Amino acid sequence: MRSILLFLAFAVLCSILLAHLLSRGEVVTLVSRDDHGVGYRTSLWIIDEEDVAYLRSGRPDSSWLARIRERPHVELIRTGVTQEYTAVPLWDDRVRTQVNRRMARKYGLANQVIGWLIDLEQAVPVRLEARTPGFPQDAGDHQDAGEYP
Repeated sequence: MRSILLFLAFAVLCSILLAHLLSRGEVVTLVSRDDHGVGYRTSLWIIDEEDVAYLRSGRPDSSWLARIRERPHVELIRTGVTQEYTAVPLWDDRVRTQVNRRMARKYGLANQVIGWLIDLEQAVPVRLEARTPGFPQDAGDHQDAGEYP
């Protein structure tokens, strides 16, 4: 019984440590919408490369990535400011490598821990393109891209 309690205490401690590591650094909130317009908030890491922001989905089958592929018009809350973007998933190995490298530099040990939990070679980088307020764009206006700026 004592060993079970010690194991549970260790598991709780590891969970708290992992949560602390993953929340370190800059965390933004992405608001993506489903087919009914219902908004979903996802906390994510972000990097900037030459005035372009990039997110990264840890899995190609993540729910937020599926939503932005259907409806790429998203909102991003960063430092308390909400801005509109078109989210463009990038299916290019070179882009993935560059985004993973930048994430590793920015998030350090926390990124290493993520790398132990998921296969970063399967990660999908997402470029955020600023939208002009009031300019109508829908899912048909943009396709998944493979290029890197």
